[in-house]
Amino acid sequence: MRIHLAIDESYARPGFAVVNEKQEILYVASLKFPKKFERWEKRIAIGKHAQQLCEQFGVQKVIVERVRLFSNYQKKKRGISLPTIDALSKINGQIVCTVAPVPVFSADTHTWKTAMLSGAPPIKIEGVPDQKASAVWYMEKFYHLAVDHDAADACLIGLYSFTGDLAKEL
Repeated sequence: MRIHLAIDESYARPGFAVVNEKQEILYVASLKFPKKFERWEKRIAIGKHAQQLCEQFGVQKVIVERVRLFSNYQKKKRGISLPTIDALSKINGQIVCTVAPVPVFSADTHTWKTAMLSGAPPIKIEGVPDQKASAVWYMEKFYHLAVDHDAADACLIGLYSFTGDLAKEL
């Protein structure tokens, strides 16, 4: 059976999900870091956690969210955020090096969200950013899982990975 690890990469609270081809979620969690952790320590922790999950579940493919070159940032201004590109690229590099020889692919954010959440109603959930609330709603409605938005995104990336275009190998 094909098993994928999906990661919603972040320095704040990365989400992890292990999903199989039957669309079953075998593992879901978010990493919480000690406040004193520097960014390099967070990258190492993310890589180690990914490696442990690959070994524990026999993962054949890892999927991360593709680093967007253009996005909305700084009060809805559209443009390039070089610090974000740099930060996420470093996390992805750590993941690629740590889980090798398992291949790592990226899923385009807009594409996986459209594929997985196109029928989701506009949702407001207290404490959840509006653009993330639909993912939390989806996991509660269809999987009966109460997870934070980072873990919900990881689950949806993992579910999408069996249906979507993952042509971009890192």
